[in-house]
Amino acid sequence: MHHLYVAQTGIGSYMKDLAKWVKSDAPKTHDYTLYPADIEKLLKPNYRRKPWVLFRVMAQLELLLWKQLIIPIKVFFTKPDILFSPDYYSPVLPLKCKKVTVFYDTFFWDSPEHYGGLWLKYFKWIINKGLGKDGQILTISDYSKIKLINKLNIENSRVTSLHLPVNLEREEELKNDAWLQELGVSCNFFLHVGVFEKRKQLPFLVKSFANWLDSSKEEFQLILVGKRAPNSRFDDYDEVQSLVEKLGLTGKVLFPGFISNSQLDQLYARAFGYILPSINEGFGLPVLESFLRKCPLIISSQGAIVEVAGSAALVFQMQDQESLIKKMNLIVSDEKLRSDLILKGEERLALFTLQTYFDKFENYLSKVIMNDKNE
Repeated sequence: MHHLYVAQTGIGSYMKDLAKWVKSDAPKTHDYTLYPADIEKLLKPNYRRKPWVLFRVMAQLELLLWKQLIIPIKVFFTKPDILFSPDYYSPVLPLKCKKVTVFYDTFFWDSPEHYGGLWLKYFKWIINKGLGKDGQILTISDYSKIKLINKLNIENSRVTSLHLPVNLEREEELKNDAWLQELGVSCNFFLHVGVFEKRKQLPFLVKSFANWLDSSKEEFQLILVGKRAPNSRFDDYDEVQSLVEKLGLTGKVLFPGFISNSQLDQLYARAFGYILPSINEGFGLPVLESFLRKCPLIISSQGAIVEVAGSAALVFQMQDQESLIKKMNLIVSDEKLRSDLILKGEERLALFTLQTYFDKFENYLSKVIMNDKNE
């Protein structure tokens, strides 16, 4: 669970749900040991989350020591059937247990220009060495499974997909909405939540929103929740800010930054619709978050997002402004359509509960153990 020191988005949510389930009294087929076990400590602010290069290098060296030395020693003494690594790679050393590694996407192969050359070579090398000849991969969508098989050139039987779950528990409702007035919310708005990474296509969204405002004459705002990307190579924050000023959208496009879950609930509840224009996702957790909060959804035609959303969202062609604007017009003008999308989202959400996921998760681990004993 060491990756929780730095994980704050979708990976972090999954790992926290996993840890909570392991520690719960829910009936389980297998025995589990979290390492490290103090999850609260891992979630506290720490030097590993600082943006400075020195701290990032220190964090990588610490992770290398943890993964390649400390974990193998722990495995030697505890003798588990499976070492489950929820963060892309397992120890390089051969271990007397089955290795299962979670991959959430194929970004390292899809966008190599976003990563340092030497680091990327090292990361790809250590991924392959950690998998070895029989390591298993658990991924989060059929779309990602197909891509991983092609990128890693491995057998279909070594890659399994299980859709991520959504946690139906919500924080206590925030009664005070004064912060919305301070933010500048003054009318209906579209919403996007996520880090300002280039693959999220937020400059495209801002331009599309500007053109839609000009053509529709509607009084709307666009709220972009999130922080800068962790690496300047794939950060679009400054470009989005500059674009908003250039297009005269100051006050129309709002930037609340990183906000609490209770505040996020308020935004989802008041949003006229959520727009997800990303061109590369391994899953698309905002789809489930929108379903959960009963927020009508517009998504790009990217494979993983469409797989998760099913028929419960309006789909526009990736990077096609005209296509997106048509969907925005539909969702604003057709109240019945909005209601139908909300209803379909609620129905589809039933496929992604924590209980459903962990039932399948335990069955998967049982098969891995059984296959290992039969070899």
